Amino acid sequence: MSSLKQYFPNPTKLLLLEKGFKPTSTRSWSRDIKKLYNNTCIVTGLTTSDGHKLVAHHLQAKQTYPQFTFSLLNGVPLIEGCHKEFHSLYGLNASIESFEHYIQLKQAKTKSSFEFERYVKLKAWIVFLKNQLKNTKEGL
Repeated sequence: MSSLKQYFPNPTKLLLLEKGFKPTSTRSWSRDIKKLYNNTCIVTGLTTSDGHKLVAHHLQAKQTYPQFTFSLLNGVPLIEGCHKEFHSLYGLNASIESFEHYIQLKQAKTKSSFEFERYVKLKAWIVFLKNQLKNTKEGL
């Protein structure tokens, strides 16, 4: 089993990819989100190579912000357990602010400095994505 890791794409690369990204289905969007994050859950650091199933999670609900349904800026990979836990706490029509709160809850429960640091970095990454979504012409 590989060690837990934190993986975020290069911000410049992500923004360039977003400009030319034209998915044909939710399946292709999901596949590309997982690939972009190196098949790593951004909350736990667990990977598909460790035998975990990943799902692509919309930070802004598709129902509320359909213009972001296929945006690379609006998706992050989560292991199934985190995804189910998140939606059981916040429902299916949750927002990026709900995800920020979820990260704060996870950070408050952690005992290790390594995990605490991972959540600090994750919160900063989510703020970056949130700001990029706000700066799009569709806006939030």
